[in-house]
Formats: sequence, C-alpha cells, structure tokens
Amino acid sequence: MNPHQVLAATADVAQCRAERMPITWPRHGGIGLRESPTAVVQLTGLIVRDRSQLDPSDFGPDGRPLFAITESSRLVLRLEALANDASVTSVAIICDSPGGGVLASADICEAVQRLAAVKPVHAFVDGACCSGALWAVCCCQTITASGQSVVGSIGVLQILLDSSAMHESLGLRMVVVASGEFKGVGAAGVPITDSQLEPIREMVYQRAMAFVSAVSAGRKLPLNRVID
Repeated sequence: MNPHQVLAATADVAQCRAERMPITWPRHGGIGLRESPTAVVQLTGLIVRDRSQLDPSDFGPDGRPLFAITESSRLVLRLEALANDASVTSVAIICDSPGGGVLASADICEAVQRLAAVKPVHAFVDGACCSGALWAVCCCQTITASGQSVVGSIGVLQILLDSSAMHESLGLRMVVVASGEFKGVGAAGVPITDSQLEPIREMVYQRAMAFVSAVSAGRKLPLNRVID
C-alpha cells in the first residue's frame, strides 16, 4: 500500500477532522482493507493537548499556529465518536508528525487502543512517525510507511535550563523560598542540584517505560527488542 495514494485521495481532509470516504484499498504486503466507508483522520505536526500549551509567539496575525499541530483533546473525542459510529467500519490515520508531549501522545494511544478493540484501525506514514507520534499509533492493527518515511525515536526526554551562572555573572542571586527541596526546580537563575535531578530522572524513566510497554504490546514485540 503506497501511502501517497491515500494522501492523494484525502488531501482536503482538515487536520483532526474525520470524513467518511468510500475507499477500496488495494492489497499490498498482506494488508487487505476493503471496508467501506472508511473514516480518515490526520495526525500531523507537533502533538499537544490543546493550543493553550503553545507560546503566544507560536501564533500568526490570524490567530492560527505558525506550524502544524495536533490537539489530542480534539483527536481523542473524534476517535471516541468513530468508535461509537456504526456506519464507520474502519479508520485510517494519516501520520506525519515528529511527536510531542508525553501526556498528549499517551492519551491518543489509549483512544486508538479502545477504537481498535471494536473496528480496524490502520496507520499510514508519509513523512515522519517519531517519538510521541509512534506512541500514539502503535496500537493500530497495521502501520504502513512510504519508503523515505522516518519511523522510530522511542524514548522520553526532559530539558531543564540552569541559568544560575549567567545570573551570577550579572551580579544577581535568585532565592527560592519553598516548602520542599524539589519545589521550584528549574526556576530561572536557581542552580539545579544532583539531588534535585534524581526524581526527574526517575519520572523520565517511568514515562519511557510506559512508552516502550505500549509499543511492545501494540506491535507484539518482546520488551527487550523494543528497548534495544
């Protein structure tokens, strides 16, 4: 199955908006999709829970984001509606995304898993299906990618900025009055200690294992193979 054929037939599909389409899917690589009507949804750009997570500088004069995004709050509702729509027999997810937020990606994954339990769900990658995007679609029955697509980047990261040296060079000393050692970690100008990093490392590890476990279950692969 060439995902370009799917994209050509669905070029007018708005982001995160499903349309019922009477598609007859050709057989390729053992993938036979002849269900009709098929609902098509797009998973494109940065995955966020909603637009409120974006910075004001990320929007243009027209109030729209300057880059493609998928709002998981909207997509999850769409997938739930499709699960309950008896007139839709299968769902195709067109994916071109570098990933995004952990919680947003996990939310979509769980919605896809619930949908896949009641009707076929197939992902078609044309461009990228990386990090959180792979987490989101890993429970689809099939994932088909074009030859030059990039699929992978399984893992989780957290970026913290320790700007204390810069503030010190300016003669500034930031003081945080907090109820606990870990309150205010990452505040501008405040040094980040090794002891403060430890729980953050643990959180990153736990979320990474949730990602790995989802891929392992969704793709029916041994856990150690996914980790490797």
